[in-house]
Amino acid sequence: MGGHRGLEATLVPAAGIPLRRLAARSLRTTEADVHAVLDPIRLGLSVPQATAILLAERPAAILTTGGYVAVPVLMAAAPLGIPVVMWDGNVIPGRAVRATARLASALAVSFAAMGLGITSLIAFQAITNMAVAKKISFVVIEAQIKTARASIRSP
Repeated sequence: MGGHRGLEATLVPAAGIPLRRLAARSLRTTEADVHAVLDPIRLGLSVPQATAILLAERPAAILTTGGYVAVPVLMAAAPLGIPVVMWDGNVIPGRAVRATARLASALAVSFAAMGLGITSLIAFQAITNMAVAKKISFVVIEAQIKTARASIRSP
């Protein structure tokens, strides 16, 4: 899942990966225009949209890089019991990461200092760097899937 304006809008389809786009846009609108009113509405509309997508797709786990578009995905995944790994390569967590980190099952960060402010909200945290983030993220996902399956006693 992704937005209409982010990098995923071009990179994901170009890689041959299906992309389900949410109504949410970035909250980076700084002008006092119609988007200052519409963006929070779009965010609210994206939660049931993300819920419907997750119910249809039934993912075993979710990997997110945080950001505004991740907010409705995390809000939809939490009540559905879908484990979420949040990866963030920033030194300072953004607003969306700070707001939704408690909904993630695990946090993977590139800088130890990044996780200091939100570590208490996360059950598991891995520190990686940009070069190995992909490998660490999938290792973390496997661990979370095993934990999730064990918690519901599924094979």
